[in-house]
Amino acid sequence: MQRSAEVDNIRRSKSSTPKLLPALAFITLLPGVYSQASQSIHSMGVTFKTIWRALHNGNDYFASNHYEEARQYPPVEQLYYIPYRLRSPVNGIRLYRFYDSDGVQHTESSQGHLPGSKKESILGVAWPQVSAPGGTEEMYQLRDLNQLSAIAVPKAPAAGFEEKVPLTGLYAYPRYGYQEKTLECISGSSIKLCSDKAAGGSIAELVWNNYNFIKDDGYSHNIQSSILGDHAKPTEGGSTFNKDESEKVAWNGAPLISLISNNNRQSSSAIPIDRTSRRPRLARGVTGVIYPDLKIGKNLQIDAEEFKQNEALSLYASQIIVYDAQVTMPTDWSGTKLVILEVPGGSIPTKSKWPSHFYTVDALYSDPTKSVREIFNSDFQYEGESDDYKYLFQAGGGIAIATGREEHAIAVYSRRSQQGKEGEFYGHLHKKGVHGHWSLRYAGPLYAGQNTFRAYIILGEIEEVHKIMHLLYTEGY
Repeated sequence: MQRSAEVDNIRRSKSSTPKLLPALAFITLLPGVYSQASQSIHSMGVTFKTIWRALHNGNDYFASNHYEEARQYPPVEQLYYIPYRLRSPVNGIRLYRFYDSDGVQHTESSQGHLPGSKKESILGVAWPQVSAPGGTEEMYQLRDLNQLSAIAVPKAPAAGFEEKVPLTGLYAYPRYGYQEKTLECISGSSIKLCSDKAAGGSIAELVWNNYNFIKDDGYSHNIQSSILGDHAKPTEGGSTFNKDESEKVAWNGAPLISLISNNNRQSSSAIPIDRTSRRPRLARGVTGVIYPDLKIGKNLQIDAEEFKQNEALSLYASQIIVYDAQVTMPTDWSGTKLVILEVPGGSIPTKSKWPSHFYTVDALYSDPTKSVREIFNSDFQYEGESDDYKYLFQAGGGIAIATGREEHAIAVYSRRSQQGKEGEFYGHLHKKGVHGHWSLRYAGPLYAGQNTFRAYIILGEIEEVHKIMHLLYTEGY
C-alpha cells in the first residue's frame, strides 16, 4: 500500500516530535488529495428536499419542502427526505401539492391533475419501487371520514385520522416527525451512552462520572464518522442547519438503517447525508445531498469482558469503549483518506470560566510529564486562504480534550499499524476561531463491502486517560 505524500510530509515536518498514538475521529476523506476518489463520492450523491407537515386553520394538514413556510403553521413535523431530482436512467415520480377550489384544504398526489383542485407546487421526485434504495419506505397519507388527508409516516401519525392510504409506488426516506426523545441508550458500571435514531445512530450522549461530554445543540456535535472529499462530506450523524434548539425539528440527521442495543453492546448503520460549505450553492429548497450507495455506522462495547480479565487493565475496564467504525463501499477505492471518529471541541459543555483544552497524548511513555502536552494557538499551522487553522500530528498521533480543571477528559487510542503498515493513522486537530475538531484519521484504500477500523474511546481525568492509553499500548492493543 502506498503511503500518502501528505503523511510523509507531516512526519518530516514533525521529526523532532515523539511518536504519538491516535485520537478520536470521523471516517473522512481529506480534501484536495486523491481527487479521482473525491469526484467519485461527489457523483454518487442525490440532492434531496425535506418534507415537513404543518397545520393550517386547525384542520388543514399540508406538506411543505420549505421550512420557513412550514414554521409559520405549528406544530411542524419532519416527515421525509425526497429527491430533488433523479439522474437517468432512473425515472422518478413527481409528488405535487394541491389545494381545493375553496383554497382551504391541501392534499398531495403523484397525479398531474385532481378534479376540483389546483396544482400548487412540486414537493419532490420520489423513487419508484423498482429502484428504491435500502432504507426508503413507501409514502402514504392518512384520511378521515370527510376524505381530508394528511401526509404521514409511521413515526408521526396525525390525530383524528383513521385510514392509511399509500401514495402508491412513491418511495422516500422516512423521518421522525417531531419527537423530543429519539435516543436509544446502553449503560455500564460507569458509562451511559445514547445514540440518536434521528441522527443516523451517532452518539448524542456520553456520560461518565455524572458528566455528559456531548453538547446538545446540533447533530454536528455528536460523535460520528464521515467521508470527506473536495465537494463532498457524507456524514453519519447529519448537520444542524438551524441552530435554534427550540427548532430541533429543522435539524437534518442521516437516515437510520438499523440501531441494535444488547446489554453492553450497540451497533448502528446509516445512509450518510451532506451539506457543507465545500459544496457549490444548492438550489432553493434543497436540503443537501444523500448517498444511497454508502453506509456509515459503528459497533461498540462498554465494560468489555476482555479488559475485566486483563490484570493490568481490569481497574479501568469501565472507562474504555471498544469502538469499531464501519463504512460500506459499493466498489474498491484506492488512495482514499478516512477519519474514523470525530468529536468537535465545542462538544464538551464546559462550565463557567473553565473552557475545554486540547492535549497531545503519547502512549509510548509512562511518565505523563513526557507524554501529555497542552496545545495552544501558537501550535496551529495557518491554512493559507481562509481563517481556518489546523494542526497535523505524526502518524500514530493521539489527542485528548478535557475541561479546564482536567477532571473530565476524553481521548481515543488506536494501534499505529492497524492495517499492517506503520504511518496509516495520524491524529488531526482542526481549529477555526474558538471552535476545534479533533479526530483519528486513516490514509489508505477502501474496499467494496464493509471496512472496519477499531479505536478505543477512553474517559477519565487527563492523567488517568494517559495511563489507560499507555496500558493499552503495553498490553498489545
